[in-house]
Amino acid sequence: MAKTADRSKKGAELRQQAKELLRVSLRQVKDGIRLTVRDNGTGLCRKSAKGTGHGFVSMSARALKLGGTLSVQSKPEKGTRVVLDLPRKQSAKYVTF
Repeated sequence: MAKTADRSKKGAELRQQAKELLRVSLRQVKDGIRLTVRDNGTGLCRKSAKGTGHGFVSMSARALKLGGTLSVQSKPEKGTRVVLDLPRKQSAKYVTF
């Protein structure tokens, strides 16, 4: 979870996306835990992406390995939201509520 939060935050900083807001939250949901990283920057455009990294690919692979999911929502000039959901069984190994 910490790696996902850190990679999401670094991605926003590297692309200078976050204009004013970079919010990270961790909360308990019905079936497990949810990590959300959100910014209000320029958003992502897959067609014009020039990055050579594998950030989202590696974050998604880690989520799947833990039985979770990773979703990325982004709108031009509206920012990006990265959500990691981990099931209760797996999250209990890493986070205590």
